[in-house]
Amino acid sequence: MACIYLPSLLGPLAGYLVDRLPRQRLIVLLNLCTAAVVCTLVLVRDRDQIWLLLTAMTAYGTSLVLLGPAETALFTHTFPTALRQQVNG
Repeated sequence: MACIYLPSLLGPLAGYLVDRLPRQRLIVLLNLCTAAVVCTLVLVRDRDQIWLLLTAMTAYGTSLVLLGPAETALFTHTFPTALRQQVNG
């Protein structure tokens, strides 16, 4: 659990970073990288390779921290205010 939630400590830095990058590209790139990292889990065969599992979990947690603000910001720029108010209400 620590591997997934530990990156959330970098939440403010993630928001700052997301504000300076193109959001659509960031979301696509993060999802592709996360898929690639998760696919490496098929390589785990015994206890000596547990580091692959921990690395994948940390990368997944980092991806979640970055995707949250990126999706929120993209939602804000994509839809008009009236539609956002209906959806959020």
